[in-house]
Amino acid sequence: MMNTRISLLFGLTLAASVVLSAAPARAQKAALDWPTLAQFLPDSISGFVAGEAKGGSRAAGTQADTGRAASFSSARRNYVRETPEGEQSFIAVTIADGGRSRIELEPFLPMLGYLDPGTTEESIEIGGRRATQIIQYGESDIALGIIYVRLGDRMLVIVQGEGVREVADLQAVAALVDYDGLERARGGSR
Repeated sequence: MMNTRISLLFGLTLAASVVLSAAPARAQKAALDWPTLAQFLPDSISGFVAGEAKGGSRAAGTQADTGRAASFSSARRNYVRETPEGEQSFIAVTIADGGRSRIELEPFLPMLGYLDPGTTEESIEIGGRRATQIIQYGESDIALGIIYVRLGDRMLVIVQGEGVREVADLQAVAALVDYDGLERARGGSR
């Protein structure tokens, strides 16, 4: 049950991050390709086994009109920890780049179970940036947890967890991302 719920959770959040809205008509850069984004994913998390980085990049438009072509890329790595008692914890880190379009995640939070009764939402700081933390507690751990950090309107770092004991664990993972490096790669600044 937990593995099925985790797969669904990770898949839905990744899918939700793909929904884009129209960007202003000013010059914007195309999305970074997913292997570039993957370089900013944590290679390891203490106590967890890291999976392979996965991702994809998509573009729509013509070669003649590259200034208006839409693009999107995302990279994700899953991390799993199993205790001697057979309990599992899962963390996934996703970096999404909407190119010229704004990434929308908030409309999908209720569908993902992040706004159910018993869920707490608060603004926190990660890496000197404002982040949103949404946690739903279980009997002895975090049933579902998500921290997302916006880098402008077009980049989003999402850290998700299930079965993690402490909120500080998710915050520590979110802090492993090189946000300054991402912004430099994207050609922007804070």
